[in-house]
Amino acid sequence: MDYSWKKELSDAELLEIENFWISSEYCAIEQLPQWHKIFNVKVGYSYFFARENNKLVCFCIINEFQKSFIKYSEIKFGPIFSEPIFLVNSLIEITSYYRKKNYLFIDIQLGINVSNISEYIEYQINKKIKVKYVFDRNNWSTLVINLNDDKEKIFKNFTKGHKSAIKKAEKEGLTVREINNNEGIDLFSQIYSEMLDARSLINNYCSNQILFKNILNFFNETKKGIILGVYDKENSLIGGIILLFQGNIVRYFKGAASPEKRSLPILHIAIWEGIKISKELDKKIFDLWGYNHFVNEKDQIYNINKFKKGFSTEYSFYPKIMHIELYPLGYKIFHLFKLIKLIKNKIFKK
Repeated sequence: MDYSWKKELSDAELLEIENFWISSEYCAIEQLPQWHKIFNVKVGYSYFFARENNKLVCFCIINEFQKSFIKYSEIKFGPIFSEPIFLVNSLIEITSYYRKKNYLFIDIQLGINVSNISEYIEYQINKKIKVKYVFDRNNWSTLVINLNDDKEKIFKNFTKGHKSAIKKAEKEGLTVREINNNEGIDLFSQIYSEMLDARSLINNYCSNQILFKNILNFFNETKKGIILGVYDKENSLIGGIILLFQGNIVRYFKGAASPEKRSLPILHIAIWEGIKISKELDKKIFDLWGYNHFVNEKDQIYNINKFKKGFSTEYSFYPKIMHIELYPLGYKIFHLFKLIKLIKNKIFKK
């Protein structure tokens, strides 16, 4: 196998990656360079290529971090690969590469569901690399809806409360249609910001207006998602959802509901219409994207879990995060500094 690393990509390489991404059974959008760039996050990154007989067989985007003298990296929902053995060999190569560059550790969240394939990959990697597994709230699981079922069966599987909410939305005259212009996306981003403020939540990205315009442009260029707006009977936008297309999977990304209209089941009707549109597009899975098993009732995510579980109780689990310490002693020192910083913050906060 031949390995290469890039900081910038040519148009030919972007096309090669996109075709490879489309052909892959496991293709999280986090491993698509065009999507990766729209967030404008100040993080270093590298593009990794593995080729067999000049054919791309493994690819990933690797986030690179540096805090003072500490360097570490992570792979989110990747790499994408054609055969498991190519992924195994690539991760061994990536580990060796970052050890030579004096990185302390690398965290890897594989972008595939727990299966015989994921187990095989983990066994093969552990033969060559010492891996620790992270088992906390950062591990990924989700809830999915089988779109091969007919609409009546899917609706029947919703909880009684969700079915009533959808019927109420229809009775109240709420409608759902695609947002495909800047005026609509500006209103949507405003509603999203108002919702975050009302819930005292922090936006981890660039400004919502810029982010959502970037997403709309990305969808217009690539056809890899849609933004659905929910409108009241006066035809005013009151919320909506962003859906991503990953092969045969439709993935819920973000949703917003106007705090002033909280009595209306805005997201209920948005997701239901999203499911029906996904079936019309002949997709196979509707992924509600994220169910956190580590939160308690005081955590806001608990209520998000509860909302999503009203649509499905079918879990899909991802392998636990692989934590690879490239320099164990250095990592212990890094961990000690983090602990000291945490204690200092608590003291000053008191």
